[in-house]
Amino acid sequence: ENFTQTGLSVEHRFNTHVDAQLRVFNGWDQVQDVNGRLSYMARIGLAPDANSSIAFSAFTGPEAANNNNAMRSGAEVLASRRIGRVTAFAQGDVGREQQNSTLPDPTRTATWWAAGTWVVISATPTIGVALRGDHLVDRASARTGSAFGIVGAPVHRLSSATATLNVKTVPNVLLRPELRFDRSNLPVFSSSSQQVT
Repeated sequence: ENFTQTGLSVEHRFNTHVDAQLRVFNGWDQVQDVNGRLSYMARIGLAPDANSSIAFSAFTGPEAANNNNAMRSGAEVLASRRIGRVTAFAQGDVGREQQNSTLPDPTRTATWWAAGTWVVISATPTIGVALRGDHLVDRASARTGSAFGIVGAPVHRLSSATATLNVKTVPNVLLRPELRFDRSNLPVFSSSSQQVT
């Protein structure tokens, strides 16, 4: 999924159970548009009760520089459920990008999918713990190739497990120490297939 968007977002809450969002933006992580067309995103959120939510998002648009035709499209589902002091989340993403010269293999359409789940436990009003696991399958290394310097890999599988401590003992300050383990099917972490941070 992209991290930043420069554009216009319109959001509306229809009632306590349904909200929606539409976005028109320059492109994935782009302040300025790199081609002649914009990208689009739509989201609908459902809240069956005060402790549950599920949201569905879809996006599409050309993201390659100077290419208005190679569309990147995908969808995401994000669900959460709170039970007492514990909130559980699950997320799934799928995506594809039509063949273009910016992909590691410019002759193939790229596809990827990812899934993640995490649990947040509020132990006290000032201390909380979060545990998260993620898995990404990036066929042809289209989403991770440039970040990890991968060239010509048929598929990149990347998993992570993270434990986070949330400390809020000072007003308006959140201290968040974290321990993370990453594993790849390729030697992308300083010539190793795994790392701890």
